[in-house]
Amino acid sequence: MTTRTALLASSLLFLIAGNAAHALPTLQPVAGEDLDQYVGWTVFGEARAPLGVVSKVDRKAGVIGVVGRHGEFALMHISVLKRNGIELRAPTITFGEFAQASIANLTRRGSTLIYPNIIITEPPLG
Repeated sequence: MTTRTALLASSLLFLIAGNAAHALPTLQPVAGEDLDQYVGWTVFGEARAPLGVVSKVDRKAGVIGVVGRHGEFALMHISVLKRNGIELRAPTITFGEFAQASIANLTRRGSTLIYPNIIITEPPLG
């Protein structure tokens, strides 16, 4: 009885894990020439937080201008953007990073958010 119950429980866990893996969205890269179609669409950040709405596009530079809910404005490079169908995502950008990019753009016009989460780890001394 316990062997049969254990087998049933493990089969159920594999089934649940398999379905959860299929439920994750497949994010694709964004091409610069396709940016025009996202004007007026919301960009979602980390944890699907709405960052803002695409207000302008520079296809040659691969940059979009995003206006936040509270008047923030940040330029984002296609290197931080992904798409899921017609949904535009910046999966590594938090709202705090978006706000910092807005402040940087106010102090230095044209500052663009590129690869915001690069972490350099130094080897231990000795």
